Amino acid sequence: MNAASVGAVPEVPHVCVLMATHNGAPWLDVQIDSVLAQTGVSVRLVISDDASTDGTADLLRSRAAADRRIAVIEHDRRFGSAARHFYFLLEHAPRDPGLLYALADQDDIWHADKLQRHADILRRTGVQAVSSDVTAFWPNGRSVKIRKSFAQKRWDYLLEPPGPGCTFLMRAEVVERCRSVLDALAASGREPLPYHDWMIYLVARASGMRWSIDAWPSLLYRQHDRNEVGAHVGWRATRHRLRRLASGEYAGLVRQAIAIALMCEHRPGAAAPHLRTLDLLLHGRRRWRDAVIATLSMPRGVGVVGRREHDRPEVP
Repeated sequence: MNAASVGAVPEVPHVCVLMATHNGAPWLDVQIDSVLAQTGVSVRLVISDDASTDGTADLLRSRAAADRRIAVIEHDRRFGSAARHFYFLLEHAPRDPGLLYALADQDDIWHADKLQRHADILRRTGVQAVSSDVTAFWPNGRSVKIRKSFAQKRWDYLLEPPGPGCTFLMRAEVVERCRSVLDALAASGREPLPYHDWMIYLVARASGMRWSIDAWPSLLYRQHDRNEVGAHVGWRATRHRLRRLASGEYAGLVRQAIAIALMCEHRPGAAAPHLRTLDLLLHGRRRWRDAVIATLSMPRGVGVVGRREHDRPEVP
């Protein structure tokens, strides 16, 4: 992939929004309305449901019957996680090099100019994808800005996502590249990362594409007891994160990310098979505090163990 190749963004961008649902009936109408009310763009909403039992599927069919901009993918799959569900949506999304693609959760509320603003960033800067900060909010009225827009670093994509996937707006080449990598992993019996937002960012950056992280919070990020992955705020979130670090789970994910990056590398030697301690500290996570914690949790660095060239799956 040539990072310099930039497709033109039309004056009125056409955006395919991929929404994953599971037992989201209490919030779906508000979220769907906020997606369809986007200004300055033409929206097509493609929705897949993951075996809901609360009437979500019927609600979706009703909304699709009443609005031609909504399409529901009918299937009998059970995904069990947001990541697997979004990987399915990426594989089954309509293929059109002129489309932009966005991801949507079932329970957020988008600001009306979310897609228009991010399409303008794509047009002005020539990057392949945009994500952003969000405003987390709770039923009791509390709200907190979640900042992800710290300056990008050389290896940050090996260690973290660029913000929630529900903030992403991507050119078609990002989606096509993700499809190719997911297919290559499946063919070789390997798993993608269990976090779709991190996985998409990893594939794009490791393939030589450019990504912008906008400091403007583009949506209201609803927090409730059914969130699979919510905002990492407060002492409970900190305790959970420290447990993952101590268990070695995070180091394992970084090794997996490095292995996938080596599959995607856009030129020989572009991806790092091993991150040294100094790499983690200076070129790893975007926020300094997180970089220090990551370095302390992996004091000898981290890399792919015993990697051989013939172990690397081919990506078309």
